[in-house]
Amino acid sequence: MAIAVIRVRGGINAVSGVNETLSYLNLTRINHCAVIPFTDSYKGMLHRVKDYITWGEIAPETLARLIVLKGEVDGGEKLTDEYVKKNTEYSSIMGLAKAITKDEIKYNKISGICPLFRLHPPIKGYEGVKKHYNIVHPARGGALGYRGEKINALLLRMLPSPTIKDEKGKKGKPAAKEEKAGPSKTPAKEKKGKAVPGSKVKKAPSKKTQASTKKSKPKKKEE
Repeated sequence: MAIAVIRVRGGINAVSGVNETLSYLNLTRINHCAVIPFTDSYKGMLHRVKDYITWGEIAPETLARLIVLKGEVDGGEKLTDEYVKKNTEYSSIMGLAKAITKDEIKYNKISGICPLFRLHPPIKGYEGVKKHYNIVHPARGGALGYRGEKINALLLRMLPSPTIKDEKGKKGKPAAKEEKAGPSKTPAKEKKGKAVPGSKVKKAPSKKTQASTKKSKPKKKEE
């Protein structure tokens, strides 16, 4: 089983040994993330720095997205399917992610891969950097310590949203849907007091005009 570990707090005024353990976990700065196996040796390290980190079981889909968006090789270039296929026995990042979560391979042991992920601060921030996470009642707790599968939701809040490519292959927002061409619509009915463009509207006669027309009409002669 693989777990994702995220550094939540800085190490100023930390107890002796905390910063060394964080460095060994490759968590040298806040919002850094590492994916490690949940072995007994790592359990002891996590317990030592539990007041500075949060961790939990990472899902293969989340790990694959984490690698695609934030995975790097030596030199700062992005980790790609081609690199995985060339340097491991797996043909894609998704296949690699599944293998890591099954403890078939360790991410930090792959040749030429940066062992940490540099993430953005989570959307809406952490729950609280001085209290531990409450699995039963998350609203009552903070951000530190073990949070189980909820680590996946936190990671998604720290990753950029995927970009959408248009028809030409350029990145950007999806284009608005165009209306389908069809038979021309009949012009809208005229509303009272409003004119339809391109049409003439006859003005209603005023009250004075109506009164004058009544007076001007000749009276019928009596037989």
